Amino acid sequence: MLQHSRRHTGSMELTDLNELADEYLKLSYHGFRSKHKTFICDLHTSFDGAIGRIEIIPQDIGHIFVNLFNNAFYSMNEKAKLKGNGYEAKLFVSTEKKGNKAMIIVKDNGLGISPTIIDKIFQPFFTTKPTGEATGLGLSLSYDIIKAHQAELKVDSKENEYATFTMELNY
Repeated sequence: MLQHSRRHTGSMELTDLNELADEYLKLSYHGFRSKHKTFICDLHTSFDGAIGRIEIIPQDIGHIFVNLFNNAFYSMNEKAKLKGNGYEAKLFVSTEKKGNKAMIIVKDNGLGISPTIIDKIFQPFFTTKPTGEATGLGLSLSYDIIKAHQAELKVDSKENEYATFTMELNY
């Protein structure tokens, strides 16, 4: 809640978005695996070298990465519990330069998001996780950070199949 109320005080820095995404992906995966020892996920990355360095607040964008990755790992871990050995968790992280935008796409093959709640996921305190496992502030804080960067965060999902989050950052 403190992060929600604080002003973003970090300063904009020219940052290699691909390196940042890759670093936070590895940190998030190892952090999740330390708590969920049996979880295994195939990580697929495709980083567009044309993106180069972009002016962002790296710790804030890193916070979004951690949130998106951890949500994806959680969803895939829950699906693995339901499906058993026939399921292979896969996370796809890619970047792409499109005109004056840097696109970051995070797609998992977990439980997806129900169409009945997709409009609520960016609201503060909304969560589908059991009591005590989440505050419901991760995606709303991520949304606030994106807006502070004058950027966009979009979601696309098919229940029981996938969830895709796309960040569109301006150069």
